[in-house]
Amino acid sequence: MIYSIFSIIDILFFADFIYKGLNNNTIIANIFIVISILIYFSELLQSSAILNIKHTIYFWIAIGVLLYNIGFLPIIVIAEYINYSGVFRYTIYVLNFITDSCFILGFVLSKKEYNKLTLTSLGE
Repeated sequence: MIYSIFSIIDILFFADFIYKGLNNNTIIANIFIVISILIYFSELLQSSAILNIKHTIYFWIAIGVLLYNIGFLPIIVIAEYINYSGVFRYTIYVLNFITDSCFILGFVLSKKEYNKLTLTSLGE
């Protein structure tokens, strides 16, 4: 909700999104995603699910998305100040490779009995 309100205000009053990208929106979205994943990890550390962490697909997806967003955030922040076309392309290739590798590891290592995510499984 907060992100939607910020995006609408930014598009209507501040952004020249026809000629420039919506970098502010991308930065805020990446920060919200990183914060959400860190909250997930903190809840995971306080539960008994930490014992079988490598067998859950949710952990590997969260790791992949976290690494992608942490790597992508500095590129977007400094994008306006440098000519980043070559750096951007190779950085995105590397980040996509890392993210996809985490997803693949998650699909290979996960076990069905550990992938039942419920509200009570996080609160144990």
